Amino acid sequence: MGALLVIRDEQLSILGRVPWIAFEAELANHFFRHYPAECRRAGRDQVLKLVRLGIDRAFGHGYITQREAGIYINLMVILGHAFDRDPQIPWAREQLNDVSIDDPFGRIQRVFQSTLTYLERCFGSGNGQMVRTLVRLRDFDLKQAPQSEGLRLRDDLCAVLRYFCPHKYEFQGEAANRALIEEGFDRAERYQIETGRGLTVFVTLMFLLGAGFDGDPLYPWAGEVLLDRSLPDENTRVTALHRAAMKYVAEVLPE
Repeated sequence: MGALLVIRDEQLSILGRVPWIAFEAELANHFFRHYPAECRRAGRDQVLKLVRLGIDRAFGHGYITQREAGIYINLMVILGHAFDRDPQIPWAREQLNDVSIDDPFGRIQRVFQSTLTYLERCFGSGNGQMVRTLVRLRDFDLKQAPQSEGLRLRDDLCAVLRYFCPHKYEFQGEAANRALIEEGFDRAERYQIETGRGLTVFVTLMFLLGAGFDGDPLYPWAGEVLLDRSLPDENTRVTALHRAAMKYVAEVLPE
């Protein structure tokens, strides 16, 4: 999952060394080398899709060199492909578009450094909090999902997110977490997900994989389930989504 993918400074050294015609393939190879479990799960076509999407989005933000685009795509892998509009990390969007820093490379370097700080504060320097989060997620019984509605459900979902990853929840802050939940209600409605059980699964995946997880090329299983017309009702769809997420967790959870 997105937050598991910790970039290292030395990984950036490959960026900017190849012609543009080979850039996509080289960057895809870079991700397969450093994040093999996640990339194998997604498949090479999806990783290349992410790279191409990242180049377009980087250009849209004014990052037009290979090194800038490469860092931008690394951030997509770490924070989720839609990190530039994720309500739980508003600082990322603000820093990406901060024109008070004239140099685009200096600007995206600041986002990169802020991301390293974010990861350490949320998950610890050794990523130990993420492992604990995955264990809690694996062991969580969906029968424990809140059955409330309205404002009470929002409060209950806050409690669920805090349970899964208290460090991340506290560091992001109440306002950002509640903004994520509100967007979760809107996004889940597109898939006719409205119950406490369904929203628990959907919002938790937003919290851990990024707000746009349902369209992220690294997590094609999510979109496949949510758009599967053979799943006739919410209960069946949510069960399938939860099953797919647990399979993913099992593959990325360290032994």
